[in-house]
Amino acid sequence: MATETASRGLTALGDVSGRTVLISGAGTTVGFAAAQIAILQGARVIASAGKIYADVLRDAGADVVTYGEGLGERVTTPADGPVDLVFDAAPAGVMPELLTTVTDPAHIVTATDFDALKNLGYAAPVWTCTTTCSASTPIWRRRAASTSQSP
Repeated sequence: MATETASRGLTALGDVSGRTVLISGAGTTVGFAAAQIAILQGARVIASAGKIYADVLRDAGADVVTYGEGLGERVTTPADGPVDLVFDAAPAGVMPELLTTVTDPAHIVTATDFDALKNLGYAAPVWTCTTTCSASTPIWRRRAASTSQSP
């Protein structure tokens, strides 16, 4: 289920090859899978994780930063500015920091922080697991509130 969620979340971001992608929550099962998949797809991955997963993520090819307050600066410094895309698998509460890591909030896909996105004007989910995931596990992506078209 973690790999399926990670794969579909990255697919919702579009082509990650050659792009800098922040995987927020890379120490979770979904985030860990997403980091590995993005690396295999040719992305430069910056992963936020704790000490337990840091070494294995580095060995896989990710740049690792610690999570928590100040995450935005820890991400944009090695990236030399904003990242291209963000996949969020971290526990709820990190969205304000994630918004400081991209130039366009529409470049964030989350598998976890649905309430924050709703409160920040995010629209309905553009992807929901159907067969292998729970039907209650949507991935949300920001859309302009005034448009009904999919991203």
